[in-house]
Amino acid sequence: SLERQSIVALSYTNTAANQLGDRFYKMIQQAGIDKDYSIFSGTIHSFCFRMVKEYYKAFQFIILDDDELLEMAEDIRETINEKVSSTLILDILKSNAHDVSPELYETVCQIKESLNVIAIKDILLMFLNALDDEQFQQWIRPRISMIAVDEAQDLCELNYQILDKLLNIIPDLKLFLVGDPRQNIFEFNGGSYKNLYEFLVKHQL
Repeated sequence: SLERQSIVALSYTNTAANQLGDRFYKMIQQAGIDKDYSIFSGTIHSFCFRMVKEYYKAFQFIILDDDELLEMAEDIRETINEKVSSTLILDILKSNAHDVSPELYETVCQIKESLNVIAIKDILLMFLNALDDEQFQQWIRPRISMIAVDEAQDLCELNYQILDKLLNIIPDLKLFLVGDPRQNIFEFNGGSYKNLYEFLVKHQL
């Protein structure tokens, strides 16, 4: 009998990821494969969130969407009574801030931490940091044997940093990337076929 296969099917949207997962289920059923396997299908954010939450049992953060973060940014601007824009504070809350004063950055981060609030990007950053932990590495190795990524042209640089670390941590990991540069519709969010190309070149895929 073959050893357990843990398949992770990822795409940029939940709908596309679920369709990818459904295709895997049908292929396995049609092939009549008799072995122990599991399939996770979702976005890379939902996958990272699940892994972090499973490993860190005390994970109690509240995930806020962009509208909620903007409202929070406006409240913080009024509270600290400084002549800074809500947009700048929002960038700090979303972990997208560059070239801001250390004092402002520290103040906003302290407020954010005190409220146990994180943004969507923070999930990826937490997972990426966890991949440097040897105990986390040992924990996650048996949980992933194959990753299939659809719409790979829409992944941002941070997404590929995660895939890069997973390849280094899990030597036998099978990685399948499917993308079409002509459909790079999430470029406004950091997604680019150039990220895919550079990743392929680096790993000689």
